[in-house]
Parts: sequence; structure tokens; C-alpha cells
Amino acid sequence: MARLGAKPIWLRQYPLSASPFHSLNERFHQRTTNTAAWGAVSLSPAGLRDHGRTLAERDVAPPTFGQVLRPYPADRRKLLRFYAEAVRIAETRLSHFEHPEVARAVEQELIWALVTCLTNAEPRDESPTMRCCARVLVRLEEVLLARPDRSLLMPEICDAIGISESVLQTCCMELLGMEATRYLYLRSLERVRQALLNAERAGGTEAGVMKLCGFTERHYFMTAYRNAFGQFPHINQQRPSDRRI
Repeated sequence: MARLGAKPIWLRQYPLSASPFHSLNERFHQRTTNTAAWGAVSLSPAGLRDHGRTLAERDVAPPTFGQVLRPYPADRRKLLRFYAEAVRIAETRLSHFEHPEVARAVEQELIWALVTCLTNAEPRDESPTMRCCARVLVRLEEVLLARPDRSLLMPEICDAIGISESVLQTCCMELLGMEATRYLYLRSLERVRQALLNAERAGGTEAGVMKLCGFTERHYFMTAYRNAFGQFPHINQQRPSDRRI
């Protein structure tokens, strides 16, 4: 899940020629069904509006609700080409951006292509059901974040959200492409990854990380982690002071 702050406005490139145009402070889930490369171009709302007036002679403002746009193929290709060129320069000749002329030229090309995509694209209507599901999943994340110290059971989650299990399952299938139990399982594994980043510095142990993330059987934990991330976790064994004699 991601959240956009009050200042930047983002256009993220979906596969299959679709791009979400997010509203301010929007919280959302995004998924892909195949390998995908993600990129982002950001402007402040005021900057977006000013460039829209200059380049397209119209106001371009963040939408009240997030939209999915379908840019014209030629506009989309142009934006991706300019974006790829900016990435190539950053990766291979970063010093070029120290020259104001180069940095400004790349910036202006990207902004021009971005505004063209936004002003010419056709928005795809989102059904009330999809918007309702999006709100349910935002509430799901709030409930899970409120209790990071333990794994919640499905009835507890649904009671906290105020919906039935069937509604939660439907929303997860619609937006995430998987059942709620599967999403919670993958989310637990992601918590493991985050915990491992701090385990060494904090003196964490394997048993501590497993307990935090709701795993009780070591072999299952190791196998699940490898299946999800392609490698076994690297974590401390129990410290000598923690071992029983």
C-alpha cells in the first residue's frame, strides 16, 4: 500500500497502457500480474496547474478521486522515451545534471510529455463498487497498523472494520487478485523482511522475529520466506544468555 502526501502529484505507469492519476492524500493499492518496471514523475499541484496553463492552455489539477487514465499510444511512448532517457543519464552520466542547461532540458521534456498525457488521456470510469472496495482496504491497513505487535485473526479484523468476512474477501479479490488470507500471509512475510533489516542492530533473534510476525514453526517459516523472496533469511540465532542450560 502507498500513500501520497499533500504536495507532490504523481503519475505512475501501469502495464497495458494505463496510468493512475492520484488525488491528494490518496491511499491506494496497486498490483501487477506480471514482471513490471515502475517509474514516477512528480510535480507540485501549483506547478502542474501552471504548466497546464502554459502548455495546454487549461488548468490541470489533482482529481477529487483517483482516476485511471488511458493516454494515447503516441503520447505514452513519448513520455516513456523521455523518462528512459532521463534515467539513462542519471545512471551513466550523472554529472551531466550539474549543468543547468541539461537539467532544465530534461525537466522540460518530461513535463511537456506529462502534461500532454494528462490533458489528452481518456479517464476510465471506476464503479461505485471498486471505490467501496478501495475504502475497505484502506480501513484494513489502518486496523493492521494499529496492532503491529501481533497477528490478528480474520474475525477480529472484520469486526474492527465493521464488515463481514465475505465482503472483505470480495474486496481483496477485486483489487488485490487474491483472498484476504493470502494477502495477510504475504504481508506477514513482508513484516519479516522489515524486521530483519533491524534485527542485527537491535540484537534481535530468530525466535523473536518469528514470534513478532506470527510464525511458530521454524522449518515452515524458512521455507515460506525462501518461496517468497528467493533466499533464506539471515538472522541471529539465540544469544548465549537466552539459551537454556
